[in-house]
This record gives sequence, C-alpha cells and structure tokens, in this order.
Amino acid sequence: MKNHLRKKLFFLSLIILSGILLVGVADYKSNQKLLDSAQRVQHSERVIYQSDNIYSLSKDIEILTQGCIITNDSAALEPRVFPKTIFAYIGELRRLTVDNPGQQQLIDSLTLYMFKYLNFSYQTVELRNREGLVKAIAFIATKEGKRYTDRINEIVRAIQQEESMLLAQRTKINEGRVAIFKRFSVIMLVLLALMTALLLIITGKYFLQRKEKALSTAQLVKTGLEHIKSEKRLARAQQVAHMGSWQLNSIDNMVLYSDEACSIYGIPVEQNRMSFAEWISFIHPEDIHFVLEKIKESRESLQDFSFYYRIVHRNGTVRHIYLESKPELDSDAKATTFYGIMHDVTEIKLAEEKIEFDRNNLAALINNTGDMIWSIDTDLRVIAFNEAFNQDILLTTGKPLLKEDPILESYVNENRLNTFKILYSKALKGESFTILDRLDYPAEIWSEVSFYPLRKGGAIIGTACFSRDVTQRTQNERVLRAMEQELLDQKIQEQKKITRAILTAQERERNHIGQELHDNICQILVSSRLFFSSAVNENEALKGLIKYPMELIDSSIEEIRRLSSRQVTPIKDVDLHELVESILDSLRQNTMIDTTLQYEVDNLGLSDDLKLNVYRIIQEQINNIVKHASPGKVAISLRTERNELHIDMKDDGKGFDMKKKRKGIGISNMMNRIESFNGQMVMESSPGNGCSVHIDIPY
Repeated sequence: MKNHLRKKLFFLSLIILSGILLVGVADYKSNQKLLDSAQRVQHSERVIYQSDNIYSLSKDIEILTQGCIITNDSAALEPRVFPKTIFAYIGELRRLTVDNPGQQQLIDSLTLYMFKYLNFSYQTVELRNREGLVKAIAFIATKEGKRYTDRINEIVRAIQQEESMLLAQRTKINEGRVAIFKRFSVIMLVLLALMTALLLIITGKYFLQRKEKALSTAQLVKTGLEHIKSEKRLARAQQVAHMGSWQLNSIDNMVLYSDEACSIYGIPVEQNRMSFAEWISFIHPEDIHFVLEKIKESRESLQDFSFYYRIVHRNGTVRHIYLESKPELDSDAKATTFYGIMHDVTEIKLAEEKIEFDRNNLAALINNTGDMIWSIDTDLRVIAFNEAFNQDILLTTGKPLLKEDPILESYVNENRLNTFKILYSKALKGESFTILDRLDYPAEIWSEVSFYPLRKGGAIIGTACFSRDVTQRTQNERVLRAMEQELLDQKIQEQKKITRAILTAQERERNHIGQELHDNICQILVSSRLFFSSAVNENEALKGLIKYPMELIDSSIEEIRRLSSRQVTPIKDVDLHELVESILDSLRQNTMIDTTLQYEVDNLGLSDDLKLNVYRIIQEQINNIVKHASPGKVAISLRTERNELHIDMKDDGKGFDMKKKRKGIGISNMMNRIESFNGQMVMESSPGNGCSVHIDIPY
C-alpha cells in the first residue's frame, strides 16, 4: 500500500513539473519575440541617428568651405579627415540597411553626391588659394554646391522618412507585443502558482503523515544545521561585501583571518594564520609608519580605532582597505585580543578619485573657455557661473559676482535689463531657445546666447545660460553678403548693358530697313508710276484701265514714306525735342486728339543712346493710346532735375483694369528700355479715368 502511494505521488509530481516546464518554455519564447521587436525599433532609431550625423557633417563642410573662402585658411577642411569620417558613417548606414534594397539604392546615391560635394568643396578651396576670393565666390555662385547639398538633404530625408515609417510600424508591433507579453506573463504566473500550489498540497499531505515520525530526529539535527547555515551566511555576506574579519592575539602576536580576509590579501585559506610581522609585510611601504602609529595609540588608549590604508596584494596590485578594531580586555584591564573587520574599498576609492578628477576636469574646461556660462534660479538669483562670466560682470559693474546675487543687478544698461528680464522669464516658463545679442559699447560685439530650463522632476527650478562671442563670424557673414550683392549688382548691370546693346542694334536695323524702304522700294514704285504715265500718254484707251492701279501706287509711296520716317532716326546728335514734336505733329494731323508738350530738358547731360530710347518709349505709349484709349487730350512732360530725367504722359481716354492680364507686348518693351538704364516706371489707370505714366531715368 505504501509503495503504491509513492508511485502515484511520483507520477502526479512528474505531470505537474512537466506542466511547469512547458509554461516556462512558452514564457521564454514570448520574451524572445518581445526582445526581437525591441531590437528592430532600436535598429530603426540607429539608422535615423546615423543619417542625421551624415547630414550634419555635410553642413559642417559647407560652413568650413565658406570660412575658407573668406579667411583663405584651408587647415580646418582637412582632406584626410572629412572623407574618412563621412564614408565611415555611410558604411555604417549601409550595414544597418543591408536587408533593405530600396535604402541601399538611396545610400548609393548619397555616396555619389557626397563624393561630388567633397570634390566641389576642395575645388572651391583650391580655386581660392590659386586665383583669389572673387573667382572662388563666382564658382560658388554657380549654385553647384547647393544642388549637391539639396540632393544630399533630400536623400537623407528620404532615408529617414522610410525608416520613420518602419519605426512607427515596429513601435506599434512592439507595443502590441509588450501588451500581449504582460497578459501572457500574468496567465503564466497564475498557472505556475496553481501548479505549484497543487504540488505543495499533494506533497504536503504525504509528508504530513511522516512528520510526526520524523519530528524527534529533525529536532536533533536542527541546531547543527542552523549553526552551519549561520556560518555559511556570514561567509557569503563577507564575500559579497568584500569584507573580512580578523583577530590579533596580543600574547603571541599571531593574526587569524577569515576566508574573505585571505581573499583580500590574495593568500590561500590554509594560510589564514600568520605573525604580526608577516601582516606588516603586506602594508604599502608609504603607509607602514601611519598604520604602526595607529596600532600603538590603540594599545596605549585601549580605545576602538578605524582608518584607511593600502596593501600590496599577492599579485602585486595595490588595494585600498578600511579597517576597524575593538580590543578585548582581561580582568586587569589589559588588551589580550583585538577583533576587527577589514573592508576592500578599492573600487569605491577609484570611483571617488575618478569623480574628483572628472569634477576638476569639468571645472577646468568650464573656466578655461572664452564662452560665458551661468545659471539662475526662479528668483533670478545666481546659482553657478564660470570665470569668463565673472570677469565680464567685474568689467561691467566693477565688483565680482557671488552666488545667490540677483542676476539683474549685473545689467547697468536699462534696455539690456528689460531685454534679459523678458528672456529669463521666457526660459523659466520651460522654453529652450537661442538669440543673437548685439552690444555697441565699447565696440560692436555680437553674441549667441542660449537658454535651457533646469528641471527637477517635473518642476522648473531655474535656467542655464551660455553666451558665445560670434562677432568675427557675423562680420564675415556681413562681408560675404555684401560681396554677393556686389556680384549680383554687377551681373544686373552687365545684363542691362547687353539689353541696351540689343536695343541699339534694333535701332540701327530699323534705320537700315527705313532707308531701304525709302531709297529702294519707294524708287521702284516711282519708276513704275512713271512707266504707267508714259504708257497712258501714248494710248488714251489705257487711262481708264490704269487709274485705280496708279492710285494704289501713289498710296503705297506715301505709306512707305510715312513708315520710313517713323523707322529712321539719327544715330548721332539726336534732337529729342524735335523727335517728340514729330510724334505729336503726326498725331495732330491724323487724329482729332488735342496734344500738349512741356519740354525742360538739359540735352547736354543726355547720351544719344538714352535720347533714342526715350523717343521709342514715348512712341510706344502714343501707339497704345491711339489703339486702345480713344482720348480727347494727351499731355507729355519731359524735364531734367538732379541728374534724373522725368517723363510724364497722361491721357483722358477709356483707361483699363490694371489687374487684368494684357495680351500686347508694348508695356513690356517700355519696361525693358527703362530698366536697361536703371530707370523706374509707375503706371496708374482704371476704367473710365484715363491713364497716367511716370518714368524716372538716372543719367
């Protein structure tokens, strides 16, 4: 019966343990899926981070290239550094996206454009060194570098966009798996608890039957087991804490060590007993005198003592030890034994030394920089500052800055006081930002000042401030912008010269056409008319037949003469007054329009080229008026004043809506002529109110 019960208990326990094992395996697989999902999220984040690094380096190259153009110092743009770093980043990006063909194609394009942009930057620097500033700026003005940086930016953004989509998908999957894993873990824990409880109940019933029989035996063994466990726990605790115990017998001067104390010295446990002299041999030579003095004081005063010292481990390394000791006195108040502990605090000491080194190093970095660094609390009182900021305050106010001083007292200028009040208030509301600050006295100084809120938990406790002198950079940018504007102005003036040359060529061609019409075509028509007249005189029957052709020939001759007179103008010694009068005379003769001309022009200051173009401008506007305006009156005024020619043309015709698009090119032709001489035109018109044109042309 007893054996049968044991078999049933064995098989039932085996089933429950198998169930527990299956639960554990299922939990492990679920956890592996969760880890895989989290790693995919981290992978996408690394791709985005690496692409940001590549883009930042491209911007650094752009800034350094511009700096090289201005300063002619190409040392910062080291050819051996940037390509190596950039293509190392691109290689890492390629490795991260090796399973994504689309990203690999984008990275191939990124490599190509980065290579082209580096070549462009080094060509720019080489051109600056070889041919000077103007050539280098003209080379940059081709916008080739900008096309490369724009393309690099587009590729990086495309990589980041695709990776961001993957990141969003993977994050969503990861969050779902986290939720599933949590629910699954709860279920597994419940099942595990139920199976464990069932196993405990079954085994408990079995052992309960045997408990009474084994009680007497267990009681006898309990005391011995507890003692053994206590010693093991003590040894384990000493091992974990790197803390050993020892005792020194004052009678025979022998020292006894615990197992962990032997480990601290690097000696075998079998050698846990040694003489006082042997113990002294482990002490670091520089600390022996100090340790002996401490032991002597303790023996004389019979007081507890503690101190730090160094030992030389058996393997030759130096260890830092903290030692505490307590004497045991006999009936005569003499110390017979010293008990104590020794704690290996080497890691703690090294960590403290590292922290102290880092603190001193950070302080040296902060105080040896030219940038100003300071922080304030919510009451606008100083928390901390570096030496550069202190020197600036000393120069401004005449007294050094102290912690907890009101920061606003350091601003002696009322305008700057009010400005920084607003800036501090903005930062203390939780906003991080950077501003460009200008100081005019004692010299023009530009600073880049950044504000970063300080937080403790969820509350803002102050703001950290950083100020960097960017005067040289600002001045360089100003010079560069001025040079760029100068180059742009030169290009515009060259274009205007080309336009004037085209207009001059057109004028010469008009003259040529007009002369051909007058001297050639017109003469042919006159000869034809004479021939017809001769034929009529000899044959009276032909008079009726050729009357109409003769009228057509006469009309053609007259039309050609009028056309050639409009086309042909003098190229030299142009009389603008006479040309304008001829336009108005023609207008009076062929229309019912009343015209007036006011002419107050100093012809000596005007070039023939300008006069001809002014004539064509007025001629174009008169043609527009005749074709579209149907006016009763037209008034034209020309006058010179302070090296400017002012032209006003007004009519009382139908007018037009200036917002509507016009099909003709007349106004465009006028504008081209005016702008080629750096002039300006203002036109005003509305339906029913005529049209007014005002033109200013410098000369």
